[in-house]
Amino acid sequence: MVGLIYKLYAPVDPDRFYVGSTEMTLKDRLRYHRNERKKSAPVYKHLLQYATGTWQMDLLEECDKTGVELRKLEEFWRVTLRAPLNKNRAYRAPEDTWAANNPELNRAQNRRATAKYKANNMERERKRGREYHYKQKIFPFFRAAQARAAFQLKIST
Repeated sequence: MVGLIYKLYAPVDPDRFYVGSTEMTLKDRLRYHRNERKKSAPVYKHLLQYATGTWQMDLLEECDKTGVELRKLEEFWRVTLRAPLNKNRAYRAPEDTWAANNPELNRAQNRRATAKYKANNMERERKRGREYHYKQKIFPFFRAAQARAAFQLKIST
């Protein structure tokens, strides 16, 4: 399978472009971009200012990579060309994530967030705890007592 890295832009404003990757043909990928429903992304906000028939797609690189390897190559091109319309990274190595580099800070941040949530929602948490206790402990006891009483009535009659 062949992977393609492409640049999508409007010829009227070639300095604002999007870098992407695909395993489809460029023609099919361009059709997909034209029919994309998430028109809130920066690339679509920009390109929809121009007629869809005027959008242009240039092939940057053709390779035999797919999946993660293709995304890594797309990220290389995105960074190299400084694509202004790319909202997200194409690839982020696991060791590049903040949580991977700061596991202790991440745990501490989670503890602080949990404590803050509990402080702000104390009454709600108490109510939820009472409901849980009632449903799990008290209600089944009464149901069992009712069942025993009904059974005793059947036996005695």
